[in-house]
Amino acid sequence: MDSVLIPCHLPGHWVLCHVLFNEGKVLLFDSLNERNGTSHRLKDVRALLYLLPYLLKHAGYYKEMKIDPHASPFTVQSMRSELIPQQDDGYSCGVFLMKYAELILAGVKTPWNSVFGQKDIKGIRKAISIDIYTNGQPCNSP
Repeated sequence: MDSVLIPCHLPGHWVLCHVLFNEGKVLLFDSLNERNGTSHRLKDVRALLYLLPYLLKHAGYYKEMKIDPHASPFTVQSMRSELIPQQDDGYSCGVFLMKYAELILAGVKTPWNSVFGQKDIKGIRKAISIDIYTNGQPCNSP
């Protein structure tokens, strides 16, 4: 296992954390970055830095990989807004999170601003609802 995606609900907002085990870092994907391009929610997800080693130890990861759990602590890095699309409303964070996860799982490298944006969210919501309704099977409806 090289990485894991963790959706995180912070007060009133969803963000996506991409844990890269081999690099010892957590990438924070936040659709409401600050004007300087970084997330002010870094401090909110730092709890993962304490939780991850505990979970990995109990899952047998360190033993299996033959590494010392204290040798390489995790760091958190915010994905800059010039690399990932940003929302311009107060309610689309979950849809952005799901699209970020889809692109990561598909292996699409950032920048993603040309892949989708706020203007695409209505269509993405519709596609998600169709996937849920049809359980991911092809649908012949318009």
